[in-house]
Amino acid sequence: AGLCREYSEEAMPGGAALLSGVAGGVRGQAAAPPVADPRGGQPVAVVRKPCALGSLLTLHSVVLVTALCMFAWASGKASESHFLGGLSPGGPRLFNWHPVLMTWGFCLLTEGAVAYRGLRFTRHGRRMRVHWALMSAGIACWLLGLVAVGVAGEEHLRSTHSWVGLATLCLASFQFLLGLLVFLRPGSSFSLKRRLYPLHTALGVSTVVVASAAVLTGIDHKTSAIGCTSAEGRTALQGCQLAGLVALLVVLVSVLAVYVLYNLKQQRTSAPRRQAGDEAAGAVSRAAGGESPSALGTADHVPLTPRVCPG
Repeated sequence: AGLCREYSEEAMPGGAALLSGVAGGVRGQAAAPPVADPRGGQPVAVVRKPCALGSLLTLHSVVLVTALCMFAWASGKASESHFLGGLSPGGPRLFNWHPVLMTWGFCLLTEGAVAYRGLRFTRHGRRMRVHWALMSAGIACWLLGLVAVGVAGEEHLRSTHSWVGLATLCLASFQFLLGLLVFLRPGSSFSLKRRLYPLHTALGVSTVVVASAAVLTGIDHKTSAIGCTSAEGRTALQGCQLAGLVALLVVLVSVLAVYVLYNLKQQRTSAPRRQAGDEAAGAVSRAAGGESPSALGTADHVPLTPRVCPG
């Protein structure tokens, strides 16, 4: 699998840009020993980040458990145990869809943020479609959750949770429109994508963090409203404890998402391309003065300074 990277000429003066890792593949070494510059430069230490596959799988598992636990808390009908009392398409229990849909939207947006970089060994177009589909589903859940609040006749913008939730929805909507009009629109210029890519990435991580704050303040607001702060007895605390577990899982999801996104940013790869691999092997051979690529070691040890490129 090739690395979508650009290389500066600081480590190899006058050298051409090479695609390191295409010919040799990504092995996931934490670090490689310093390699001498074949043109007389200083030795360069080539660093490889450890693979974030374990963290990625953990994140998927925690996201699934979070969605299920919130559904269990809302659908529980034992009101004396401080569950929310069940879900219904109408009536007084309609509002209980709001925390469920909002939490599901948070989970889907988190998965969408990770999907673009997590699906490293698929084609770029497929990663974009998966990313866009998950983001669309997450925002749809949020909109349905707001509809549940409006139909249930609940008061609006009376709490910290309401304002944080509104800020989250505005940020996510801006992100969605930015991705749709710039990165997904056919014919959009590469230079524009390159300039806006850091902004889109930073706002994406910020959206995950702010959305987790909205869910946490919502759980706190709801547990206070149903009397968890004054509940006594093991049976009465069951629903409150489940709500607390959901809050802990939401925190864990946001922390794992930021960690995984940071690590995958260092390891972004594209789908294998035979032509790119041939060009990289030929460039390495030319850099060595006609020697074979093996004379320089594997492509993981090419003495170059990498810089991740967008797209």
